[in-house]
Parts: sequence; C-alpha cells; structure tokens
Amino acid sequence: MSDYERHKGTLKKVSLDNLSLLSNKKILLMNNNIQLEDNEDIEEKFHDELSETYIVIGQEIYKIINDENIGYEDTYTFLTQNDGGTISYECQFYNGGVSLIDVLEDDVNNFLLDCLKDNVNTLLIDKKYQKDV
Repeated sequence: MSDYERHKGTLKKVSLDNLSLLSNKKILLMNNNIQLEDNEDIEEKFHDELSETYIVIGQEIYKIINDENIGYEDTYTFLTQNDGGTISYECQFYNGGVSLIDVLEDDVNNFLLDCLKDNVNTLLIDKKYQKDV
C-alpha cells in the first residue's frame, strides 16, 4: 500500500573521475562481489543488484549511507553539501510509484547545478513530489 515516507541520510560520491560511468558501474559490481556472466549487460546488472544502495546523478555515482526512515509530515527535500564531499539529505514523499532513489536522483542533480551556479551549500525544496508512472 502506498504511503508517505520520510528519510534522512547521507550520500557519498564513489565514482572515479577518470573513468566512464559504465566502467565505474562495473567496478562497483566487482567490489560488491557480484559476478558478471560473459554477455551480461552491465547497466541491467547494476540496476538489478545495486539500485537500492547507489544512485546515478549525471555521470557520477553516489552511495547512500546512514539512511533512516523517520516518519512523515509534509512533502519536501532538504539537502546540504558537507566537507569531505558528502551530501546530507532529509526528504519526504508519497511512495505511490516513486522511490527514495527517484527523489534523490532528481533533487540532488538540481541541487548540484544550483551549487555551481549560485555558490550555495544548502537547499530546501518544498514541493508536492509526484512522478508520472
């Protein structure tokens, strides 16, 4: 049954800058002891095995660390860029067709663009978050 979810946690960039997104996914699969068969698709295997732990923002991969489901009130996302390259998040959303990964991929991408454009390190996105299914 669909309901509101509220999460709080941290994202840590884990992709290597000098490698392609596909190469980074392959390395993460190997580092998590996930074997690839000879003709197996790396994108599909990454999604099937690691999409609840890692998210892709543009061409970078972030690992979700310290995620805690803490109840609910209104729909929002609060993001802060920390020293050391991590991003703290607290978000709440209606999970009918939307997951934590969907919310973070969209909002962190916008947040990082705003950080570059406006030189900010904190952003509150107060909105009704819905994704067409």
